Amino acid sequence: MFTFKAFRAIDEPELCEQYTAGHVKVLEDYGITNITSNNNEWSKVDCVYCVVVYDDSGEMVGEFVCKRLTAFINCLWKKPLVTVIPRFTP
Repeated sequence: MFTFKAFRAIDEPELCEQYTAGHVKVLEDYGITNITSNNNEWSKVDCVYCVVVYDDSGEMVGEFVCKRLTAFINCLWKKPLVTVIPRFTP
């Protein structure tokens, strides 16, 4: 049996750190080590949500991050998307 936990990234910084560490380990297991975009800036944005999956022993065995693109860009830029990309219609 698996347990799923959904949360907003900024509300659970420790889980975001675990997520990042697990993700880096999986990439390293596949031989991918030079990741220039490997940072946790996404975990400090209030429009980012995560889901983690635990097995019966309590080990995190899966995860994903969900960002609403327009909201994510708005959060990062701190201005409306239509100001950043004038021809974009959400």
